[in-house]
Amino acid sequence: MVEFLMPIGDWSGEGHGMCKYYIICSNKPFKEVERAHHKIKDNTGIDLESICADYQEDEISCEMKDMLDEAGFNTANLKVNPFDEEEYVMTADDLCQLWIFLLMKADPELQLTVKSLETLSGNVGYGVFFENP
Repeated sequence: MVEFLMPIGDWSGEGHGMCKYYIICSNKPFKEVERAHHKIKDNTGIDLESICADYQEDEISCEMKDMLDEAGFNTANLKVNPFDEEEYVMTADDLCQLWIFLLMKADPELQLTVKSLETLSGNVGYGVFFENP
């Protein structure tokens, strides 16, 4: 089993800096997962990197929801946007599950799961992160 990090958000830190990382377990080497990623749009018609791509864009259109439904992705847990009933809200967890789903659609032999870890909480290192004037 191979493990790798799947970032959702600003993984480069060049924008708002918010990112959530998921540990993903794969039955195939990382290079094959990367190959599957680059085949998603051609194999599914879904441009994953255009979904929730702009700052503070956490919603998808009804049309995109329909495309995801048609592809077989479970959208039942998506909430209607309270400010626009024509859109559905996506969370980082939703996007992680969507990415995993699309990777496995692009490579049907690929098996991916999210590894759950417990977090040790403590007030350690808060001061090392700050913006320099």
